[in-house]
Amino acid sequence: MFSLNRIGGRCSCRVDLHRFKYTRSTANRTGGEVEILKLKRMNELTEGKRKDSNELTNLVTLEAQMASMKTKGFLRRYKPYSPPSNVEQVFLETCSSVLGTEISSQQLVDIDLEDLETKFAVLSSLSDRFKHSVHNSRLGDMRTLSDVLLFYQSPVNNMNPYEMLHAEGQEGKLPLNLNIQLEPKRFSGEGDKQLDKVTAFPRTSTIVSGLETRDKFKAHKSALDPYEELDYE
Repeated sequence: MFSLNRIGGRCSCRVDLHRFKYTRSTANRTGGEVEILKLKRMNELTEGKRKDSNELTNLVTLEAQMASMKTKGFLRRYKPYSPPSNVEQVFLETCSSVLGTEISSQQLVDIDLEDLETKFAVLSSLSDRFKHSVHNSRLGDMRTLSDVLLFYQSPVNNMNPYEMLHAEGQEGKLPLNLNIQLEPKRFSGEGDKQLDKVTAFPRTSTIVSGLETRDKFKAHKSALDPYEELDYE
């Protein structure tokens, strides 16, 4: 501590050195405490990261992901497939022919497909027989013949939810006041009804510019000149 005193017109300065004692032991103790705090902080961060990583790995289950994919508006464009009524009988006959031995339904779980050549031969024969192939994303799930049979017993529907509503409407399963129009109605100037021949926009042409919609809908060119003023004389 510094103190300044005035004695007899002179100033004297006194320094209390005992207030500034800094020994080696104090420095070692202070440095050790800092290192301990650093280690504690590193442990907390490491535990937090480990905890977060564990939580991310167990975020959702496979069943939840499959349920989420089912509720999506538009599905992948797989070819539709409806299993035949005798799917199990045809399946057993095909597998027995490929493997060279008679197979029953009780043996399907015990026959694995670990050998790739056997797996390829079985899946190729079934694909030719049912006209339906196992998708690339499902090949790893085909571990036994029981898994393959379950795949061929499952129908594949490639309709989106709007198309499914239209199909239910055609079957009479929707309320009477709910009408699902699958395709747009375009004015073509052709038809037996009066509204098919008269339009509120006589100068407007219906132009179909989409590459996919050109094959489904015909364009309509108006017979009236859009720049003519005396159309109704």
